Amino acid sequence: MPSLLVSAQWLHAHLGDERLRIVDCRFSLQDPLAGRQAYVAGHIPGALYLDLEQDLSGPVRPDRRGGPPPPAQPGDPGPNPGPGRHRQ
Repeated sequence: MPSLLVSAQWLHAHLGDERLRIVDCRFSLQDPLAGRQAYVAGHIPGALYLDLEQDLSGPVRPDRRGGPPPPAQPGDPGPNPGPGRHRQ
């Protein structure tokens, strides 16, 4: 299995692989909508978009500022599963 970051040539050669998941997570702190707008304007075929604030971050907590997320609690579904654990 290649690393999670691959070359453009490898990606082009494997675009038809149903196990492949491509995640577009472009984001701009200056314009939080810019990443999704760029995705809508054009993206790699089959790519899904995950938003930094909506999909890849936990809720804002007044008692925390940055740092790692708190440990998962029993029964917590966890973060958005994204592309899936059996996919690359």
